[in-house]
Amino acid sequence: MRKSMDRTGRGVVCAPASLALSAALTPAAAAPAPGESARIPFGERFHVTRHGGIARAANSAITCGRSASRAAASCAAARHGGAGTNGRYRMTYLDVDEPLRRLALWDGFERPGRARRALSLRMQELRIPAHSHGRVGVVAYDGDRGTGKEQLLVRADGRHPYALRDGTNPSRDVMNSTITEFGRDSVRKPAYRNTLGLDSDVFDLSPALRSGADRLNFRFTARDPGYLLGAFFVQADTRR
Repeated sequence: MRKSMDRTGRGVVCAPASLALSAALTPAAAAPAPGESARIPFGERFHVTRHGGIARAANSAITCGRSASRAAASCAAARHGGAGTNGRYRMTYLDVDEPLRRLALWDGFERPGRARRALSLRMQELRIPAHSHGRVGVVAYDGDRGTGKEQLLVRADGRHPYALRDGTNPSRDVMNSTITEFGRDSVRKPAYRNTLGLDSDVFDLSPALRSGADRLNFRFTARDPGYLLGAFFVQADTRR
């Protein structure tokens, strides 16, 4: 179920944000058991406009303001990944000192490249001004490193598609068994460079927002056998 809300200010608020499915899956658990569905339709589970952002978290997706206990990790620590993060989870945080942003989250269990060559996700009525900053994050399984078969494209307001990529994730090999943020390996333990099928990557969306955008269309493409897409988030500034 989609959730939409507009909030400002700080508070001690914690709420699950529906990444349990993709977080629980591992490369070894990619194939469904007999009698189980091979797919769960990808859908938008969370969509808000608020000051703050989306960051990695250790074991759930939550919204937080100030910490409710001395033992809990601070929101500042959460923005930088928290302690013990393994790269498979996301959380949102609230901070009135940060820009007002569109924050959206999808999850499901889809395999672009097999029954369907591509999967598209659309956002509308965004009112993102020119030269805004943004980022997207993806969690996927069974990506093959070096095959050159997968792309993640974004089209803003019908303009030419922009291929999301960085120094670690080439434009035609974005699902390549890495856990990165803007091309840099994420801090975690263990920190294997090749995860053998797990991708949890954050890409810079800003180049696609240079002229602003009211609509964004994200397109995941692959060739057989493709990969398993588990979760995707978008964070984009609307104003300061």
